[in-house]
Amino acid sequence: MTTTYRPGVGDIAVVMRARTRDRVGNEGTFTSDTRPTAAEVDQLITLVSGAVRAQIGGPDIPPVIADEARMVIIYGVAQLIEQSYFPEQNDGEGPAARFGRLYDVALAALAKNQASYSAASRAGGGRSLGSMRVGAASAQWVDQWP
Repeated sequence: MTTTYRPGVGDIAVVMRARTRDRVGNEGTFTSDTRPTAAEVDQLITLVSGAVRAQIGGPDIPPVIADEARMVIIYGVAQLIEQSYFPEQNDGEGPAARFGRLYDVALAALAKNQASYSAASRAGGGRSLGSMRVGAASAQWVDQWP
């Protein structure tokens, strides 16, 4: 998998601040003193990255949707952390369920945008930005879209 859309442990910590608390109450990122540890979060990132890669058809995605792919992985990892490390809070409406809904919606949008981009690329060098098709002359601008 390319590293262009694989999030780091710190990216997961941004959406899970309360889960980064160590033994003395410090929070900020996952470390060897948090539950889960940074190494465990990294393993989950690898796992979810592979699942997302399989859903979108491979490791290569256009730069314009790399941040979108990164967020899908972040939501998936957050859901797995909540399900596996805090199962007592999985009542169907807890954090795992909420992250799961975010993951499902974001993954569907990512797959659609990846398909649009691929179709536009095959149709003459143009690009798609979400559902908007742009011609080849604007393709460089779209690739640099934040």
